[in-house]
Amino acid sequence: MQSTEPNFWLRCRFDPAPVSPDIQPILQVSGDFSYELYLNGHLLGKFGNILTGRHTAGLVHQYSAAEFSDRSRPFLIALRMAVYPTNYDLQPLPQLTLGPSSVLRDQHTAWISRAVAAKSVIWFSYIVIAGAGLFFLALYLFDRFQALLLWVSIAWLCLALIRISEFLVTASIPIPSAFEYLCYSVGNTNGIATILFFFALAGRPVTPFFRIIAIFSLASTAPLILVPLFPLHQAMAIRWFLDVSPQFFSLANSASCLACLAPLFAFWPLNKISRNQIPIFLAGSFWMLINFLYMGMQFPGLPLGTSDYLKLQPIRSFAMALEAVVMTILLIQRIRATNRQRAMLAGELQAARDIQQLLVPAHIDSAPWLLLQTAFLPAREVGGDFYRCRILPDGSQWILLGDVSGKGTAAAMTGAMLLGAA
Repeated sequence: MQSTEPNFWLRCRFDPAPVSPDIQPILQVSGDFSYELYLNGHLLGKFGNILTGRHTAGLVHQYSAAEFSDRSRPFLIALRMAVYPTNYDLQPLPQLTLGPSSVLRDQHTAWISRAVAAKSVIWFSYIVIAGAGLFFLALYLFDRFQALLLWVSIAWLCLALIRISEFLVTASIPIPSAFEYLCYSVGNTNGIATILFFFALAGRPVTPFFRIIAIFSLASTAPLILVPLFPLHQAMAIRWFLDVSPQFFSLANSASCLACLAPLFAFWPLNKISRNQIPIFLAGSFWMLINFLYMGMQFPGLPLGTSDYLKLQPIRSFAMALEAVVMTILLIQRIRATNRQRAMLAGELQAARDIQQLLVPAHIDSAPWLLLQTAFLPAREVGGDFYRCRILPDGSQWILLGDVSGKGTAAAMTGAMLLGAA
């Protein structure tokens, strides 16, 4: 079900007559929400904060009362719930069960096992994706000149964050509800990192069109990250508009689908792609095609059920895990090639530095009445500074000082040419 209100009531009538007289039944309540529990109009218990909606996800509660053992008449259970739209725009109803305490706990444990096993492919796939993200984040921390490592690690870790929170809730592992939704909100920013990654991979600046898409994605997801800090009424209004309302959802989903075109535009024109970039372009395009199909199925108005796209999730998860492995191999090959080029360049720069040091005068020709001292310390391996000192026939001192604009090899070569001309 969907709700635009911060609270709603759920009422259930229980008839304990069929329960064996030898059993002292209890009421078990499970679900990801905060609530107040009423028995025949009287408060029986509460969980979480009904005003803010904050609670601890993954907990199951059992309640006992004398009315549960009275087989002569039914009783009314009413739940006042604080509702948030969930990850898939739906608020699942709580599970209310009457029976023996040990049996109910065993049944709940068995249900958790089945729920976790049903999505085992998804969990395993995202473990692989998260591992790849952490691997590239570690590489970036050791080599911060390659920004593409940072962007691909953020893209994959954001994707994994969403599934991590889902797994914790499915496995009934207690976590704060604010953390659960924070993972979901941050995870939805992965499209921004994906755009930055593909343009960094192609060695090109982000085009204005994709810059607009990235800014829009940031503007539409940043407020969601702050939602847990707002009171429940304001939080619900923000979440409903940004995350559930069909109009804005269609706009945001369109931006996400357009972001999937990033590899095509980053490497355009395709006939100019170098041979060593073709495998990584194809792998990235496959990654984006999977995302495009997954998000395209979520557009309102399509002849699909509201959750039919979830049937694609195991296939998408496995394909993306395979994609992460392939992309990791290709990026490692690229990094090794880049490091070899750096090593060669470092050797050439060291040779240039040694040659430039030979051009630095070993002896300062200065007049007896003048004390001259020099220091030659280029900002990089080589620089554009140069000098010469001579005593002219009339005994005066001649000093030549030069500083070529810029730094590096170009400035050093110009300086050497000017020094030779001088």
